[in-house]
Amino acid sequence: LDVIRILDAIRIQQPGCKYLHISSAAVYGNPLCMPIKETDLLQPISPYGYHKMMSEIICKEYMHLFNVPVTIVRPFSIYGNGLRKQLIWDICSKLVQNDDITLFGTGQETRDFIHISDFLQLIDLIIRKSKFSCEIYNAASGIETSINEVSAIFGNFYGSTKKINFSNEVKKGDPINWQADISAIKKIGFTPKADFKNSIISYINWFNTLHVNA
Repeated sequence: LDVIRILDAIRIQQPGCKYLHISSAAVYGNPLCMPIKETDLLQPISPYGYHKMMSEIICKEYMHLFNVPVTIVRPFSIYGNGLRKQLIWDICSKLVQNDDITLFGTGQETRDFIHISDFLQLIDLIIRKSKFSCEIYNAASGIETSINEVSAIFGNFYGSTKKINFSNEVKKGDPINWQADISAIKKIGFTPKADFKNSIISYINWFNTLHVNA
């Protein structure tokens, strides 16, 4: 794992160097209750989630055994102009090719979206305010948003020219519902600022500019 190489380099070459580890909310899998707290049980349901959980264990090992200063961040669903993967990119990519598309699930599935600008604000706060003694922070807006709500923004944007359907088929490895408890990041001064609807419309316009220029 690259995380071992990084931590070992810090241990040997620069013991005082602080390490901010970007993990993932995928370590939670399908939570037993919401909003999800940093202290909740980790039960990943995908290889990605398992690997992120393993990397967190390694971080804790280096902190406790070798005193490497570590803080762990668990991002939920980061989005924003420039992202070329995941849900919003997939919807845009499919709607470019077809007026009638089908997504996995029922539309009732939920995510906790955080805009990249808010995520960067949070990272800055953590760097300045964390003690780097193995604190763990959720990176999220604290707002549970259904995929139906995301679909409705696209529907309003395109009017009756585009239609989004759902297959009612669960995608293996995808959690059903996510909403983060963001009490810990609020305590260090974090407040999400991005408006979700306007940010999605901005993303659609950015994506369509790429398509026009292709």
